[in-house]
Amino acid sequence: PFLTVAAAIAVSTAGDLIHVRPGAYPESGLTIPAGVALAGESWQVTSVGSAAATADIITMGGGSGVSGITVVVPSAAHAGVVHNTGTGSIFGVNIQGDGAVGIGDGIKKTGTGKLIGGSIRGEQGGLNSYARVDAGVLALDDFHCPQSAGTISRMVLVEGAGRWQCQGFNVGNTNVIDALYL
Repeated sequence: PFLTVAAAIAVSTAGDLIHVRPGAYPESGLTIPAGVALAGESWQVTSVGSAAATADIITMGGGSGVSGITVVVPSAAHAGVVHNTGTGSIFGVNIQGDGAVGIGDGIKKTGTGKLIGGSIRGEQGGLNSYARVDAGVLALDDFHCPQSAGTISRMVLVEGAGRWQCQGFNVGNTNVIDALYL
């Protein structure tokens, strides 16, 4: 076992599964190598990131995956999860803003490839967007945003050459300014 997610990532290679035990890991600048999966026990008991972070929390390599965690998004203009190449997966993840007026993005798809996922929840606002795509394809099923504290400028922001695919899109939060902004 490692004391930090960064330490486990540092020794991982393609085909590895990093199991993140319950707890809060206020880390940022984590890059998951290609072909490596990061899996928490469940998003209710495992969180990675910090609203005070000054960098993106997790950047995914091609063929990598993230599941079973809460990603705490920086209040500044950074992202909780960034995917920029190849195909990746994100399942059973909760996105948590700062609960106020943060300007970070929960999931950001940029560059080539496709990020596929499901069972994505936005538990707390204070974000620019829960999902943002400016290049490539972001395909999320069962995307849910219940009522919470904090402004959310856009639940989904699609810009540039980005493409959004979705099934099961539920926005029940009255603090969302634009549910879908293209």
